[in-house]
Amino acid sequence: MPKAVVLGYGGWVSDPLFGQSGIALLTDSGRIILIDAGEGTWYWLGKCGLTKTPDAVLLSHGHGDHVLGVPTLVMWANYAKKRLRVWGHPSAIGAVEGLMRSTHVGESFDQVVETHPMRAGEWADVAEGVRVLAVNAVHPVPAYSFVIAVEGRTIAYSGDTRPNPLFFEEAEGADLLIHEVGVPAGQEMLAEKFGHTSEAEICEVLKEVSPKLFMPYHYSLRKARIPCEEITEIVRPEHCLSIEL
Repeated sequence: MPKAVVLGYGGWVSDPLFGQSGIALLTDSGRIILIDAGEGTWYWLGKCGLTKTPDAVLLSHGHGDHVLGVPTLVMWANYAKKRLRVWGHPSAIGAVEGLMRSTHVGESFDQVVETHPMRAGEWADVAEGVRVLAVNAVHPVPAYSFVIAVEGRTIAYSGDTRPNPLFFEEAEGADLLIHEVGVPAGQEMLAEKFGHTSEAEICEVLKEVSPKLFMPYHYSLRKARIPCEEITEIVRPEHCLSIEL
């Protein structure tokens, strides 16, 4: 069965002990698919025993807590003489390329990276046996949520977004829902302003998606509180936690 391994689960302004966004999806065939790559992703891959260059990197959007780990992945892929295949929102890919050039290592990007801009509403074969659907998210910058089909299982990853009926429809019945809960209850105006989902809104998400398993994600300064734990089974993120699907 495929597994999801937690590398980081905080936002850009969050408790630093949470780390920034990063999930490694492991397939039975030995593939590693990285979903977002915030600062420290390479460190946590090694800490969790995943030293192989990822077979694909999915980038939901260009905010730093989702892409700042990519330059280090590129440099290590270059050192190992491996190709790094980066899929995701075109603006996120552009942000990473600009970041590499602004830090004077654009040559490494050109040598080892294959970029694959994704289109919303279309499935892409990102690695052997792994198909990914990009869904437009509701965020202040262009962003995707992802629905990932792998070895008979479905992982729905919200990225950063407001509660989104379009995503609900595509994610319905997922084996694992990884959805941000980035804003504490009582601060819904901030959630709306900055394009996030609050603790008070996550129950709506769970009712609409009805996942078999739910992992809250993208914490702020404290761990998220889920006011409707009876709806579905909940797993709390921790570094290197492995979730078998």
